[in-house]
Amino acid sequence: MVAVKNIPLTDGNGTFDETVFALIADEIQKQGYSIRPVALPEALTAALVAHQQTIEREKFANAGIGRGDEYLKNKFVRTDEICWIAGDTDASRQC
Repeated sequence: MVAVKNIPLTDGNGTFDETVFALIADEIQKQGYSIRPVALPEALTAALVAHQQTIEREKFANAGIGRGDEYLKNKFVRTDEICWIAGDTDASRQC
């Protein structure tokens, strides 16, 4: 098990701390995932959870792998569904 430091993504004033993004990228490269408990401000987390619960089922799509012409759905690799944060709601504009 990898020890995870609880480093927030913001400095408390809403300014993103770029070192956290570097840590996330490094963890993804080394172990294939990154877990950042309490990385988002509590108010933003609550707003996103509340918003997620109101999203219509049709907005979710089967997740795939790759981008552009290399995008494909592979149920062996990805069995989850996604719905992108697009900045078109109050909650997503806070991101």
